Amino acid sequence: MRGGVRSWDAAKVTLISAQQAAAYYDPEKSRGAYPTRDACLACIVDFTRREVDELIRLSWGPRSSPRGAQGDRLPMAGALN
Repeated sequence: MRGGVRSWDAAKVTLISAQQAAAYYDPEKSRGAYPTRDACLACIVDFTRREVDELIRLSWGPRSSPRGAQGDRLPMAGALN
């Protein structure tokens, strides 16, 4: 949206992939926040789910669906369902 006016122009949003997120996890440095890599990835999946919901709410509204979304191509797409 620009200046409070809804724009229906196409937009591209990039979300972190599961492989990239897993690569950032360091057992020694990350243990204080996430005891395991799986716990870290679970938080990322939850965050990603909320981000996608918000993007849909802001961009496409409740009565239409996103065009060109490639969520089914994400490595953790099954976890997002």
